[in-house]
Amino acid sequence: MNGNSQNTSSTTPPAPTALSGSALVQDTTGLWHTPDYSVCRSENGPPINLDPFGAKLMEAFNSWAKQGLGDMWFKTVLDEMDRLTDHRDLQTRILQSYNKRPDHLFQRLRVWGTLVGPGSRRGTYRMLV
Repeated sequence: MNGNSQNTSSTTPPAPTALSGSALVQDTTGLWHTPDYSVCRSENGPPINLDPFGAKLMEAFNSWAKQGLGDMWFKTVLDEMDRLTDHRDLQTRILQSYNKRPDHLFQRLRVWGTLVGPGSRRGTYRMLV
């Protein structure tokens, strides 16, 4: 054996898939996102820049999907967002959102139809990836 041969029978699992030249990493759920969820995209969609509220929204949907759960009621989404943050201003904004229409909120964040869509039951929502 020469000194240039490499062992190719590695048992190390593959690293998370990353887009070339990008900070986006594909999660096990199929969602591409930055570590703080400030930029997210579906498999074939364009990257969407999100404010901290939108980032926490996508983190909540992704957390739910990682648990093998698909559809979420809007209240459940907000509860999960609140559980995932300790930022006081963001918690206030989440609290104020309980009285908002979810479809308007998702559209304003530019995630409706690209990253978030209707669930199988009326009044539920799911991550589209």
